[in-house]
Amino acid sequence: MQSAVRSLQVLEAISDQQPVGVGDLARALDLPKTSVQRCLTTLAEAGWIKPAETELTRWVLTHRTLALGRRISPGIDIREAARAPMHALRDATSEAVQLVVPQAPGRALLIDRLDCGHPIRTFAALGSASPLHATSAGKAMLASLPTLDIEDYLATSLQRITPQTITDPDTLRAELRRIREEGYSINRGENAPDVCAVGAAIANRDGRPVAAVSLSVPSLRFDEAKVPEWAEKLRATAQEISRSHLDHP
Repeated sequence: MQSAVRSLQVLEAISDQQPVGVGDLARALDLPKTSVQRCLTTLAEAGWIKPAETELTRWVLTHRTLALGRRISPGIDIREAARAPMHALRDATSEAVQLVVPQAPGRALLIDRLDCGHPIRTFAALGSASPLHATSAGKAMLASLPTLDIEDYLATSLQRITPQTITDPDTLRAELRRIREEGYSINRGENAPDVCAVGAAIANRDGRPVAAVSLSVPSLRFDEAKVPEWAEKLRATAQEISRSHLDHP
């Protein structure tokens, strides 16, 4: 039983940090390297992880994790509902589009991505996860939660990812109020120093967030003057995905 728990802990850590090596995993989990290596071997043999294409000593998730996630969601797969609207958004903005879903506890999981045609672009690995308060998509979903759920999240230790990450509960609370009022969120280098993003939540019939869509833009190309235009397109895209998802029981 202990080995199974450790393997799951290693799998979750890879999701957070991929591509990641055995040394970093051992430090993050406070486990011996030999134990982590045994878990990596087991997970690789089972098809859950594989060596990174450019760094064979580092590990990434396989698409098997996404297949498992699809079996959890009833009705039409959110990725299927989002695919056409995401293509339209990417073509209208010429920027990368990402789709994330909430992942307990308090994280946002990237399940789909459309890259843009710019030579300089952002990149995030499918299956990677980040704290809700550190990304635009995560903040959009967090702002859409009931007040009690938001306060529970604010009561936790808000992890600092970059110097720009909001870790003060009062500051984040004010930011979430703005997001609820305006319908979109902004990430200015809060999860990666060279990446900015604008996001909008995708809600179910009860108004709870089931996913979020975002535009991911290198900080050197991020134009504050374009944010209102991007936000309008994101809100429309999120609403279209929500309708498509709900229309297929």
